[in-house]
Amino acid sequence: MKLKKLDEITERCKEILKLGKIPLMLTRGHLASLFSLKAFPENVKVIVFDAHADLKDKYEHTMMTSYYKSIIKDKSSLFKFNGATWLRRFCESKKNSVALLGVRSCDEFEFDYMKKRNILFFTPNQIRKNMNKVKKELGNFLNGSKFYVSFDIDFFDPSLAPAVEYLEPNGLFFHEFVDLIEPFKRGKLVGLDLNLQRYLPRNRTTDFLATRTIIEILSYLHKTK
Repeated sequence: MKLKKLDEITERCKEILKLGKIPLMLTRGHLASLFSLKAFPENVKVIVFDAHADLKDKYEHTMMTSYYKSIIKDKSSLFKFNGATWLRRFCESKKNSVALLGVRSCDEFEFDYMKKRNILFFTPNQIRKNMNKVKKELGNFLNGSKFYVSFDIDFFDPSLAPAVEYLEPNGLFFHEFVDLIEPFKRGKLVGLDLNLQRYLPRNRTTDFLATRTIIEILSYLHKTK
């Protein structure tokens, strides 16, 4: 189902949850995740796969605002509600436990906020060097909990996923991702979104990667202990 308004995302997710189903959202922008998560209670833990922290208090960028101005009419809200601020707005409005995986682009204010808010976060280098330790901490984070996954495709290295909005070098590779999410069996997946994939003519690599990523995550519906 194609939705045109952000508030429709919340209402549709609530309807799906009432049916005992798991919402799956594919979206061009990450702000949509904020409205999807409004449908979930605060005891649901949130795992974000993203190259960027998205924890800015406000952000102005021509490319970003040109996309969001079509769905946010109030210009005064435009710089506070966009893809670079959505996770900050979520953390301010709800008390869910949050984990941020693959982050490699953030400013000092975002870094300070991550520590202040007790966000569990790991960079690609930390994951590669200490995969078993990271998996153990992620497993402890998830242990017996319901969780929601928000996946920005730029989590992956640009050599693997070139069709993204904001390229960031030194991302993870698919086999590392598959290993990293093994602790998902410690919790119960209740929602999922994948975002910020764009169309790149004559290169469908990212399309296939996105599809396989969704399949890998959803496979844990049958692996939960």
